[in-house]
Amino acid sequence: MFARSDDELNKMLSDLQLGEFIYEQPALGDTEFTFKHALTREVAYNSLLIEGRKLLHERAGAAIEALYSDRIEDHIVNLARHYARSANPAKAVEYSQRACQQSSDRASYAEAVGHFETGLARLQELPDDDRRAELELDLRNAVYLPLATLKGIGSPEGERGAARALELSRRPGVSWEKSWLALHGLYLTTLIRASLWKANELATQMLEIAEQHGNNELAAQSFSSLALSQMLTGKFESADKSFDRAISMYETMPEATTGLSSLRNINDVAGYGFSAWNTWFLGFPNRAAKKIDDALAVARGLDSKAVHELLHYGATIFFFLVRERKRTREHADALVTSALSWVTRLGAQSENSTWVGLIRLKAIGRTP
Repeated sequence: MFARSDDELNKMLSDLQLGEFIYEQPALGDTEFTFKHALTREVAYNSLLIEGRKLLHERAGAAIEALYSDRIEDHIVNLARHYARSANPAKAVEYSQRACQQSSDRASYAEAVGHFETGLARLQELPDDDRRAELELDLRNAVYLPLATLKGIGSPEGERGAARALELSRRPGVSWEKSWLALHGLYLTTLIRASLWKANELATQMLEIAEQHGNNELAAQSFSSLALSQMLTGKFESADKSFDRAISMYETMPEATTGLSSLRNINDVAGYGFSAWNTWFLGFPNRAAKKIDDALAVARGLDSKAVHELLHYGATIFFFLVRERKRTREHADALVTSALSWVTRLGAQSENSTWVGLIRLKAIGRTP
């Protein structure tokens, strides 16, 4: 239907250039042609029959896969866009999930949620079987952090998504890593909703799974999660042991490089930062302050907005507890600056952000 020889295509492209409908622009290793006006592009696109558009998008996706197989990660978003408009729902869901994860790693949370919603819509076109359930689980695990950031960890959307992910993770044949991620999402939602004993149970399950499979990284993250729930239920001595175990395990691991907002980086800093609170509750303020300084040192080596926000939040609370007004304000100001950047970037979508709440507290004079 759309087949043309190279000579025919070159002549057609030349005619369009002469008519000033398109122009040529250099691209890495090739040449690209772009419509001069967006309206011209829309008219041309809408003149195609729907089935013709779908076929073109699928061919474009297949061509990108073939041409850039050695660096496919550089083209995930384009692949997601083309396959989302194709007649291939399986590919659409696959690349929507990968684009969602990539956007999340880059802290582009609104984009990540957009890819998730596209993938979830196309998922309904697939047969209702185990493969579809696993694809949905992958989507929900990928979108947890973006959704929690935009809507709030304890939001109804976050809670429903986490509960659905856990339900899907219990199906036969699901990998234990995916089950662990689903448990972690529900743990955070449960913790923020102050269901502390339930959060403690979930953290214990996470630790059992990680240790059963000999994964030290996830075991360290599980110890950190368990420590936090123990601390919040007043088990300060147990929490101290769990925090120390998490920190000692992190110190033996190479630096994490799996994304700007990787779960590993977040939990690494949390192990230091939140353990400072617990150490203060046990009555050792100097040791607690040392842990905050250690957390600052770790965070400086990580190019992660999410990690820095978490650290500033933990430090603000800690220095407020020990009545160091100057350092409390320093970290609170850093949080406000970060929150304002989110408000600018995300607009109304960041309405439920923790950091927006801190801006309001500062505005009415409740921070020291």
